Order: sequence, then C-alpha cells, then structure tokens
Amino acid sequence: MLRPRVQHLSALLLFATLTAIWLWPVLRSLSTSVPGAGAGDNLTFVWNLWWARHALQSGMPLLWSPAIFAPFGVSLALHTHTVLPDVVAALLMGNASVVAGTNVIVATHIFLNFAVAYALAFRVTRSQTAAVLAALVFGWSPYIGAHLAGHFNLIAAWLLPLSALLTSRALDRKNWVASLLPGLAVGVTVYVDYYYAVYSLLTIAVMVLMRNTSLSTRPRVMQPWQRRVVVALVALIVVDLAAIAWIRITGGAVLTVAGTAVSVRSAANPAAAAALIAIVALSVAVLPQIVLRIDWAALYGDAGRLVPGGAVAAIGALPVLLGVYHLWTAGDYVSQQYFWRSAPPGIDIATALLGNPGSLLWGGLPTRIYSHLGVDTVEQIAWIGPGVLALSAAAIVLRGQDSSVRAWSAIAVVFFLWALGPYLVAFGHNLRLPLPATLLRYMPIISNARIPGRAVVMVYLSVAMLGAMGFAALRASGRRGWAMALAVLAIADYLPAAPPAFRVDRPAVYDVLRQQATTGALCELPLGLRDGFREIGKFDSRILWYQTIHERPIAGGFIARLPLRIIREYDAMPVLGSLLRLSSGGSIARETRMSADEARRVLERTGFRFIILNHRLSPRVLEQYVAMLPLRPIAEDNERTLYVLQ
Repeated sequence: MLRPRVQHLSALLLFATLTAIWLWPVLRSLSTSVPGAGAGDNLTFVWNLWWARHALQSGMPLLWSPAIFAPFGVSLALHTHTVLPDVVAALLMGNASVVAGTNVIVATHIFLNFAVAYALAFRVTRSQTAAVLAALVFGWSPYIGAHLAGHFNLIAAWLLPLSALLTSRALDRKNWVASLLPGLAVGVTVYVDYYYAVYSLLTIAVMVLMRNTSLSTRPRVMQPWQRRVVVALVALIVVDLAAIAWIRITGGAVLTVAGTAVSVRSAANPAAAAALIAIVALSVAVLPQIVLRIDWAALYGDAGRLVPGGAVAAIGALPVLLGVYHLWTAGDYVSQQYFWRSAPPGIDIATALLGNPGSLLWGGLPTRIYSHLGVDTVEQIAWIGPGVLALSAAAIVLRGQDSSVRAWSAIAVVFFLWALGPYLVAFGHNLRLPLPATLLRYMPIISNARIPGRAVVMVYLSVAMLGAMGFAALRASGRRGWAMALAVLAIADYLPAAPPAFRVDRPAVYDVLRQQATTGALCELPLGLRDGFREIGKFDSRILWYQTIHERPIAGGFIARLPLRIIREYDAMPVLGSLLRLSSGGSIARETRMSADEARRVLERTGFRFIILNHRLSPRVLEQYVAMLPLRPIAEDNERTLYVLQ
C-alpha cells in the first residue's frame, strides 16, 4: 500500500511544481502583481478578499456590503463573491496583503485543478500515468488559461471533478456518509461560482441517468407516414430556399398579409426556418431507429441514494438562497433580458480547427487569427486538439460499452450542445442556425448561467477523462507506442504560455486619505456603475483596489448584478446624479445649478466628505462642474487631486 501512496505524492509534487512554474511571473511579485494584462475583473477578486476580511473583522454580513454603491450599499448574493476561498484566505493569512492573498487563492485553484482531476481519472482508470495525463489536459486546458486573465472564480474548476468523484463514490459505496458528500460539494460550490454549481447538478443528473440507461439502434425501414412527413418537409425547405434566393437577388419587399404589412427584406429568418425544418426532417427519419431502455427501479434507487446529499446542498446554500429571495421580494432581482438574436453567443465551432490561443507551442498565431475574425478568446474557444481527440476516440472504440466511457461521452455531448449557445457561430459569423440552448433561457436556475460558452469547461473535463481511458485502453491492447505518441502530442499542444502580470500601483493620495481623521465616504471621479450587463458613467476598475488602501465607502463600483433601483436612485440624486452623467461626457448645461451651501448640504446629508478627481480620465465638463463645488484640495499627484468638503 505504501508504493501507490508514494506515487500519488510524487504526482502532487509534480502538480505543485507545474503550478509554480506557470504562475511564476505573478508569484515572483506576490504582493504587487495579479494575473491579467491590465486592470479589470482581476481587481474585483482582490476587492472580494478585502471585503471578506473586513466583514469578518467588523462582524458585518459577508453577502451585503455598504462599502460600494454608497450611500445605499448592495447585496452580494448574485455577485461573483467567491466567499469560500476568500474567508479561508482571510482566516489563514490575517492582515497580509490582499494582492498576495489573491495570488495564493489563484495558485491553490490551479493546483487543485490538477490534483482533483488526477484523483477522478485514477478512480476511472486505476492508472497513475493515465491520471497524470488527464490532470494535465484539464488543468492546462485553453479554458483555464483564458480565464486566468481575470475570471478567478472560473479558475476554481476543480469543484467540477470533485462533484463527479464524490458522486461516483456515493453510487458505488452505498452508505449514508458517501451519499452526503456530493451534496456537500455542490453546497460548497455555491460559494465559489454559480455556473459551476449548476454544472455540477447537471453532471450528477447525467451520471445517474447513464448508469441506468442503454441506447441501441435497430435497422428499420421507414414507415409510410415517415416518408410522407419527410417529403413534405423537404418541399418546405425547397420553398424556403427559393424565398432566400429571391430576397438575395431582389432585396425583398414589404408584403401585405391580411391587411398587415410584413417586411421580407432579410434572409435571416428564412435561413433559420430552413435549418429548423431540416433538423425536424432528420429527427423524423432517424429517431424511430433508436431504442432507449431505462432501468427505472435502479434509477429511482440511485436518485434516492443522493437525496440526503441534496438536502445538505440546499442547507449549505441557504444563506445565498435567502439573499436572492430578499432581492426578489424587494424587486431588486436582476437577470439579463434578451431574445434569440441578441443572446450571448456560444463557442465558435471553427476554433476547433484554428489552434490553441494559450499554448506555448502555437505561439501568438491563433490569437492573431481569432482577433482578425472577431472571436472572443476568453468565452468562445473550443480547441480540443488532435492528440486529445484521438485518445478520446480510442476510448470510445476500444471500450465503448464501459459505463465510465458512456457516462463521460454523454456529459461531453450535453455540455458541448450547451456551449454552442443559442445559434451556431463559425469564423466569427452567426450562421443563423437555432440550437437547443435557445430554450435554456426559459428554464429556472439554468437561465441565470447566461454565458453558454463557459459550459465548455465540462467538455474539457470529459475529454480529459476519455483521453485517460483511451490511453489506458491503448496500452492494455499492446499499442503502447501509439498511446505514448498521442499523450506527448496532447501535452505539447496544451503546454501553456505564462500569463501576463498586472502590477498594481499605490498613488500617494490614497495614503493621505487613509490618514484623514474625518469620517465620510469617497466619490471617485469619473463616477461609474457597472455590472455584468452594462456600464453607467465611466468605471475605472482600479478604484476597487484603491479602496483596500483607504478603506472608506465609495460611490459607484462593480457588482455582477446591479439592481435597477440603485441606478435610478443615483440618477435622481442632486450632485451625485450630475457627477454620474457628466462622467460619460453629458452636457453641463442640462444639470441643475445650485449654490455652494446647497451642494455642501447635499453631500453632507449623503455622507460624502471626500472627492478624488482623475484628470486623465475625466471629461472637461466634469472638471468644470467639480470646480463649482465647495471643495478644498489637500493632496495631488500627476494624475489625481484629493479634495475635502469645505
């Protein structure tokens, strides 16, 4: 028993070394740099850690903060709050630098991505070499590398293989302790990332279903009704294609149908209709040949075994659920409103052919290609690579009847369809082909995971498991040379380039502000309100980092879901409403003029005593308005002036 444990330890040491090498540009400046090419979402997570520590030390709620969007404060229930890792880091690191703490959290996530994927793959293959391969494929996947630029919540992908690992153990061991652990994993995931909690639940459902389901095909001649339906649908497609050609040639027209004017000038809707009709025709022809068998007794037994874990997940997530409930009852619940064409796109299918943008081997060529095509290298990449694809295919061909191969193949298909999004995108173009993910926005819980491309993380986990099983199958069948060659190809393809490091600054005016004995909130100018949907005014992400220095409440800020009420209240406020509108270059002539005494009373009543004006970022009209306020400068540097209310 000792030798396998030593081998597992060597694997963990390997993962720790790889983590340190990958993140070395950041780790060598642990307290002054964070991953990312500039200031953006990366500083949100620095703020998250600061707020968790501040809330713990002051006894304030973790999921509600008065520190941003002063004087109102804001709920963090729908925010990418990352409470769990932040609380752990705050307790373990005390008053250490929040930048250093954020980097430690990121490094821990990267290490755990390797380690937990390794544990899951070892359970599936019982081969340590295959498990290491799976860990590298998952831990180095283009998805992880892309989100290392700033989405540190999405770096915590280890929670996904953890849920799958604990679910597999619960279904096999059949004891009450094991049955609680998958629910505990899901409950923990809620405090790291909402998307991953949803993905974990869906993965567990697919695993349970595939354990008790079998698919087969039977040769069957098409029935007369099938032929008639298919012929009718093909005729509709021909008519549709003729309409598309007419629109392309003539530019279309405005037709009158039953007294109503109908514009027929775009081929988008007819093209979508043709694609849908083709899908229906194919389904009518093929689906009757597929035989689905479900062992309902076993399915109910497995589902019932996981019910205690579901209760644990619900209890664990209760604080967040209560926070969301309070937002809903107060009318502050926010979700993106969109239609089919305006929905966020999914992965670009062409990226499966155009290279790994984060690979050391590929260099910057794929990134330049994607930039030229207008492809988002963070949310739209679906590069799997020939080595991983070949190993996955080997698993399906050589061990297609294995329950693990079937389960991970099904998970890959389900999440790939989700990641494609509501319409097919290729080479940066919307092909107007509606896809099943269009329906997800009507499904509660799932609909709030609004960026479909992020579901590709489960595709990477699936192909990592399939690749490991394919590697083991090739070696078992005597094809060791092929197994090693494909593994080397996969590793070379996925070997990542080092992430960029953004060095945070510390302007002296914030230290001056920190030393002021006068209490009161700060308004940073230009003023901005930003969430995952919109930006009002002009928001500078650095103000979140600067708040960790001066530690005063600030006007505006960033939160993933900002209630519309707060936007309306800012807009209606004297002085602050003007500052918000002028921050985006509004007209000063439209703003209400008031005397210095009136402006002073307004600012004092709302708790604001200090203003910092960033001259480089502020429009001229904003500087003119500030000059009319009763302010006294107390510090300045080359970019900013710090004022106190007279």
